[in-house]
Amino acid sequence: VANSSDTSTHELLNSLMRIEKKSLHDVEKPRPHPDFQIANIQSMLVTLDKIEFAISDNIELWCTLYDYSSDESGIELIPSETFVIRDKDALRTQEHIVAFTDISRSRSMKSVTSMNAPSVKYLVLYVIRIGTMYTNDNNKDTSDTSISTLKRTKNETNDLRRPYMVALINMSQQLDCRSRMKASSSEKELIVPFGFNPWDDRDSLSSIFQKATKSTDVELLKKHRLKLQILNGGFRELKTDYPHLLHGDVCVCRKLDFPEVINADDLRNDIYVTVYGADFAKSGNYEYTAELCDENENPIPGLLNVGVNSTNDLSHRSIVCIKTEKPKWSETFRIAIPFSISAEDMHQYHVRFLFKQRHSNDVKDKFEKPFALAFLPLIEKAGTVIQDGHRHLVIYKITQRKSDTNISGYINLQAVQISAPINLTRDSYNGSHRLSLDDASSRFYQPSDYFSPSYREHFLVKVKVVSTQLTQIPIILTLLTWTPKDSSVYLLELLEKFVDHLGGINISGTGASEQRTLSTMLPSDIIERATEVVKNLQNIFDKLFEILTSQENELKTREQEQVGIPIDLNKIHQTAFHALICILDLISMKQFESFRTVLDDYIKNKFSSTLTYR
Repeated sequence: VANSSDTSTHELLNSLMRIEKKSLHDVEKPRPHPDFQIANIQSMLVTLDKIEFAISDNIELWCTLYDYSSDESGIELIPSETFVIRDKDALRTQEHIVAFTDISRSRSMKSVTSMNAPSVKYLVLYVIRIGTMYTNDNNKDTSDTSISTLKRTKNETNDLRRPYMVALINMSQQLDCRSRMKASSSEKELIVPFGFNPWDDRDSLSSIFQKATKSTDVELLKKHRLKLQILNGGFRELKTDYPHLLHGDVCVCRKLDFPEVINADDLRNDIYVTVYGADFAKSGNYEYTAELCDENENPIPGLLNVGVNSTNDLSHRSIVCIKTEKPKWSETFRIAIPFSISAEDMHQYHVRFLFKQRHSNDVKDKFEKPFALAFLPLIEKAGTVIQDGHRHLVIYKITQRKSDTNISGYINLQAVQISAPINLTRDSYNGSHRLSLDDASSRFYQPSDYFSPSYREHFLVKVKVVSTQLTQIPIILTLLTWTPKDSSVYLLELLEKFVDHLGGINISGTGASEQRTLSTMLPSDIIERATEVVKNLQNIFDKLFEILTSQENELKTREQEQVGIPIDLNKIHQTAFHALICILDLISMKQFESFRTVLDDYIKNKFSSTLTYR
């Protein structure tokens, strides 16, 4: 660790250059295994053959790759983005190709306790039927070309989204490095047969996987097939090394997290929302509609979508779970935030959920309006993007309304249940998290003229933010947005808090023995902090070097100028320098040696502060 008292900024830059040379030297070293990178990061190109279902209703097919693990604490399911086929004729007459990238044999780097634990990868195909409430089709997965007879009447509702079939395909053997090494080429095409099972909407996602893992798979009729190519590397390598495979309409589904190596040019700005389910007071046929809305409670088109190839949706309408008080939806959709929109612009952006009872009778169904709503703010009160984790949302009964399309006046209500836990066990929603009546009645939410909080009911969602622009850490946001004329925060105080957040050098001491580095911290804490720093590495470096090259009058807040409060420029520069050293110390740790590529890119292509050399 460099000592700022006798190290100039120019010497700091030389240290950066030495780190760069060392990382380049490390890259040139012979690998202990020729397939070292293959064993860690892979991509998978899936070609779905033509699939036909003997049913007259329209069909939707959702294709998702799940990372499945199970231990004594429960089941953990991490999905990828979803590929959606919305036309039955296209599914019947065409092949469809989708690529899944950044597939790791280990768990997410944030899951320290299971980083090196292998997990099972399942390709899951959901089939949704758009039609009537019920069908008497007893042989749903048949090659018979005859059309099934549906229980239809003249006034039967025919636009209901109902669960139909599901296929779980274990991809672990194909993705296993040792079995793939026997292939003569990494682009060798594999044929994987599979079959569908009936999809019961009473099953949660966890129970579907539990049934699949316990099944012997002998009796399942595998009449369908897909073609599979396992490729080396992740998203970046897929674009650079295999461009000939990404031709035409090939869609790319990414993991709902950052890859193990965060590249400087890998820009993402997505918020993923998984809807587990709800707990209502009485049984019914429940459906929700999700919309992204602005500060005026108006829907924003084109940003909310369930599939990577479904970018023009205004809203998402769920499947209908029938005759239940605990619907289990297990659906994930993405909110793709444009990079031109900042956290300030999103101040009151939120996802609005409207709940509706559906009926098999078309006349009765047309008169049914949304009976309740819930909403999920995307920006925290501190100004940061919403934190990852589970949320129990308050369900508000809609008591009065002038029209079905003009539902407004709720944005200042309480969105998240106060007494409910934010983070739950690893099990997906199974209806067991319902609050007791005593707990529910102890909460207080301010009702409005149009919305009444339902204390007996709740709605469970999970949020995952994957963004190189929006931060979840308030101190990082404050540092990156700090300007002397618009801030009441003193810069020295801000920098000291930033260094303390990094867990880096204790600047209150003077001796080297009093300094503490990241190497003394718990790994779980390091990983959480490191990920946010690496995501914003360029912006943080730009801000710190801007401070290091600023004069005293450029760093005074408006209050300091008006009152005439002097600032200690040397101490400010020293603290900014300590922050740089702390970040370098973090990146030099073994757990994050792969992040040095981001640092290399910054030194080569982004660093341009010539005044730093002074």
